[in-house]
Amino acid sequence: MSVDASLFGDQDFIAVRAALIAEVGAVEAIVLTRIHFRASESYRHAYERDGQWWWRAPVPTISQETGLSEKQVRRAIEVLAEAGHIVAEQHQIEGRYDRAKSVRVNFSEGPMHVPHRADEDVPYRADVPISQEEEDTPPTPSPIDLNFERAWEAWPKKTDKKVARRAFEKAIGPHLKAARSREIEGVPADFADWTPVAFLVDTIRRYGTAYGRTTPPKFIPGLSVWLNRERWTDPLPVEETRGAYKPEPAQNTRGVPLGHRLVRDESGIIIGTEPIT
Repeated sequence: MSVDASLFGDQDFIAVRAALIAEVGAVEAIVLTRIHFRASESYRHAYERDGQWWWRAPVPTISQETGLSEKQVRRAIEVLAEAGHIVAEQHQIEGRYDRAKSVRVNFSEGPMHVPHRADEDVPYRADVPISQEEEDTPPTPSPIDLNFERAWEAWPKKTDKKVARRAFEKAIGPHLKAARSREIEGVPADFADWTPVAFLVDTIRRYGTAYGRTTPPKFIPGLSVWLNRERWTDPLPVEETRGAYKPEPAQNTRGVPLGHRLVRDESGIIIGTEPIT
């Protein structure tokens, strides 16, 4: 029976060295090679922590990318971890309840390199060919990045964005602990149903709005400072304690048509008029 030619050298091709198979076993070598490729600086979904590059490695994804069963993948990861070939840790990137494991290859003498002959094309990005379409696809932001951008947009003082991004991720755990002890003003009744990241974003929005209404811009703390000092336990800034600064209203009270009244937004700023019914 013949073999379909398209099964050779396609986009999911994985080059596994014979020496690695002899060292750790065939299934383990396939999984280890895939982890080596994914947990590298060149892979757009890898991330750095403490000088090492990691990959959040869901078993179904490895199974799909290697053609192995999920049972084979789980067993291979267990064997590789027990042998010290990989390091697997829970980094809780998406909050305290994030149980997904991240992995990296445990190198003993620096990164592995696959040698090639002089008459061979140098493989692009380690062991997996990348199509032009995939290369041109912009990186997909992580949930943490997406939520941080929402928080950053809501904060009135835009300084040290990179530092604020690191502080945002670091603050998720302490902020959740403070919320559970009710040290944070305005904790919602249905707080138990909130995700830690979403609740932190909501808190930043509330404080950002309050600062914008009551505090001169030069006295508003940067988001990184506010997070690192756990200022979410401070009272919400109000005019009596933080000064009487307010943005100029969008419209004064003059010229209100007869039979109409002023309309204000949730911040108290006049945004127009409406008929009195």
